[in-house]
Amino acid sequence: MRTGRRIAVRVKPGARRPRVGGRYEGRNGVALVVAVGAPPVDGRATAAVVSALATAFGVSGADVSLVTGAHSRDKVFDIDAPDVDERLACLLADQDEPLPRSAGGVGPRQDTSDTSDTSDRTDRTARDRARQWG
Repeated sequence: MRTGRRIAVRVKPGARRPRVGGRYEGRNGVALVVAVGAPPVDGRATAAVVSALATAFGVSGADVSLVTGAHSRDKVFDIDAPDVDERLACLLADQDEPLPRSAGGVGPRQDTSDTSDTSDRTDRTARDRARQWG
């Protein structure tokens, strides 16, 4: 069942590793911490937060809308997603949830290659290094 809910968010722009998770006691009450790599310039960090929240809640970016805080680290978003409260509780308790690479994060790489060619990749890497330095 889809329900809309307002969620307070504390943004950490310019982070090395984009993440969604953790809690911050801010002026809007308990806020979900969202770290994004985008700088706080021309709304880029806010756009990255919308994308990160959409990924974390499993919805499209159109289901996440900014209510207040366009130029602040403390923001309030409306999120229309199934089981918002359950997912929010998990994210508030989680201190270290990296975003998947598809969301602009630098989380664990999803390797889609076949593992049978591992030795071939190793040989190519060694050969490339030998050419570069030799």
